[in-house]
Amino acid sequence: MRLPPTERCRAWVKNLPIFLAELDNSVTRLLGISPAEARKKEHVFAKASKPRKGPIGFDEPRLSHDILVRYLLNPGELEGGRRRATDCNWSPQIYHIRESLVQKNQPVLYWLIDDEGNSPKRSFVREKLQIIPPDTELPPRWVLAN
Repeated sequence: MRLPPTERCRAWVKNLPIFLAELDNSVTRLLGISPAEARKKEHVFAKASKPRKGPIGFDEPRLSHDILVRYLLNPGELEGGRRRATDCNWSPQIYHIRESLVQKNQPVLYWLIDDEGNSPKRSFVREKLQIIPPDTELPPRWVLAN
C-alpha cells in the first residue's frame, strides 16, 4: 500500500522509542556489551573493526629514532584540492622519529620531526611511514622545497 504524495506517514514516530530502546540494550559486536552498559562504565575497550595482520602493541617491532622516514600524504594535503596523477604520494621532507607510543592492543604511534624542528601535527603508524635507507643520496633541498 502506497500513500498519496500529499500525505505523510507518521507511524515511525510512534515506534521510535521502542526501536531506540531495543537498539540501546542490544549487545554490539565491537564492545561485547550493550551501549547502555558501556555508558555506565568508566573505561570500555573496543575490539578492532578489522583484524590487523602481524603483531600489535608490545609485540610489534619498533622503529629506532635514528632512521630517516617520509610519511604518506593524505589526498590533497600537499597540493590542495583534488588529487592529480602528478601529486606526490610521500612527503617531500625527510623526518626523524621524535617520539613513539606503545599501548596494549594498539599499533605503535610515531611522531616525526625534521632537522629544522618542524613536524607534522598528526601521528603515524608504521604502515604510513616510508623508511629511507641510510646509504640513499638525497636530492638537494631546493628540489624538495618546490
